[in-house]
Amino acid sequence: MVSGSLVLIGGMTLLVATTQGYGYYVPRIPNADNVDGYNCIGHTSDNGHKPPNAFGKAFENAGNEWTVALCQADADGDGQTNGQEPGDPCCVWTESSGDAPRWTTGVSHPSDATLKSDPSLWANINCNADTSASSAATEANSTVTPTTTTTTAPTTTTNTTTGTGTSDASSIMNLRCWASELALATSIALFLA
Repeated sequence: MVSGSLVLIGGMTLLVATTQGYGYYVPRIPNADNVDGYNCIGHTSDNGHKPPNAFGKAFENAGNEWTVALCQADADGDGQTNGQEPGDPCCVWTESSGDAPRWTTGVSHPSDATLKSDPSLWANINCNADTSASSAATEANSTVTPTTTTTTAPTTTTNTTTGTGTSDASSIMNLRCWASELALATSIALFLA
């Protein structure tokens, strides 16, 4: 009986420590907490437990950071860059800014070729105007309202941030990833006990 309890406690501790790492990455990717129907966009399952998908592997290869190279790549081969899909077409968004990406609605999954963002969201954005880190910082701090001739353009919204720079939505997404992993860990631990 004691050994079963120790296995349960040890397994739960190990898996809880592991699952906290998944939620840790959510605020490192623009709109990672804002892709409809997905909690863990870097994994082949929605609970973050299964292996990384193509975007998750690219994110790992980029040192688990949102980089210009990762942003400009196309992990799912759908013709839209990893940056265009979550709202950072010019690859200027940074986690440390605490700012929302250019748009927060209409984002798509950077590892699902069947989902694409609406190209009109970035049709009138001139990314070549962003030539330096200072212009990127200035751009990130300004309100951007892309305009198109076919749709009403979205406006950038302000993130409500906590002291750590994560949005409330990111915190909720972190909890969803963590809760999914905890449920799986509990099931495994109970099975082993």
